[in-house]
Amino acid sequence: QKMPKGAGTGNIRFVGIVRLHDKCMVASLLHSPIKGANLTKVRAIVMKLVSSRVGEYQRLSAVDKDCGTVHYDCDRECCYIVVTSSEYPQRVVFRFLDEVKDSFSDEHKAVQLPQASENSLSKAVRNWLSTLCEQFDDLESKDKVHKVQKQVDEVAVIMQQNVENMTAQLANVEILGEKCENMAGQAQLFKAQSTALKRKMWCYNAKLWIILGIIIVLLTGGAVTFGCLYFGGCIPKDD
Repeated sequence: QKMPKGAGTGNIRFVGIVRLHDKCMVASLLHSPIKGANLTKVRAIVMKLVSSRVGEYQRLSAVDKDCGTVHYDCDRECCYIVVTSSEYPQRVVFRFLDEVKDSFSDEHKAVQLPQASENSLSKAVRNWLSTLCEQFDDLESKDKVHKVQKQVDEVAVIMQQNVENMTAQLANVEILGEKCENMAGQAQLFKAQSTALKRKMWCYNAKLWIILGIIIVLLTGGAVTFGCLYFGGCIPKDD
């Protein structure tokens, strides 16, 4: 069986209608591909569940590791089956099966069901059943609770991101504060070192000026003494 046009996200995977008195699947539709399970395998899994449980329970949901979750609901003549993803909510599943039940009863049950053979009604139900599958495959359009929950989850994600951003910004502010404190400490240390160096240079310059002054005085005194001795100008003469 070919996949219908508009096959969706995999929420609705397979739908089948079984005539109860002889357990004959008169119609089926594979709406979305099931990994590792072809149509024949899916039908076999579904029929095994229906054959073993339908006498005990009018409606039932059971998880199958190969297909997903198998749900069915029965009336007096037929069992209506759908295979969904494991996360698909049960409250929506049985709304879907109610619509399948109503559509099939209105169009096919009275005239076509009694004479139908294996899958002989698949073509007849294909159009309206594909439309139902497409509608219910989009869970948000059929389940307000899911839509609200998704919006809440999106808001929660945004809030979490905002908290993470704020935390990161606070961490950056703390790092920046630490850097400012380090720079302030380094500035104070530089100022103290500069003051000490300035004092040291002032003392060094003072010593140089004192030594230079002493040298100048000694040179001047030496020059004067040499002049006096050499030229005799500084020795008074006797009359």
